[in-house]
Amino acid sequence: MTATCPHCSKDISEDAAIERGPWWLHPAGAFLHGDPQPISRQQARVLYAVARANGEPITHHDIPGCGEGTLAHHLRMIRKALGERYPVSTLRGRGFVWAPC
Repeated sequence: MTATCPHCSKDISEDAAIERGPWWLHPAGAFLHGDPQPISRQQARVLYAVARANGEPITHHDIPGCGEGTLAHHLRMIRKALGERYPVSTLRGRGFVWAPC
């Protein structure tokens, strides 16, 4: 079953794929300009959570089963894999946010 936004009719289901600019994200993977990105499923889940927060900062408290060190580790690995394409910014003391490319 899907949940639909009453305003724009987009799918807002828990694990619905989302688009952020040239990014297409799902908990199982991430694509930039249609090309799959070299990140693990866990890293894709973290990137998806950051993008889904829609500009609001997230912390490890916002991702079930993810500790503070685990979140930081996943984000380091995503940054290492994506380089300049890394779409996340750190807000010191507040968390991580999606940063448009």
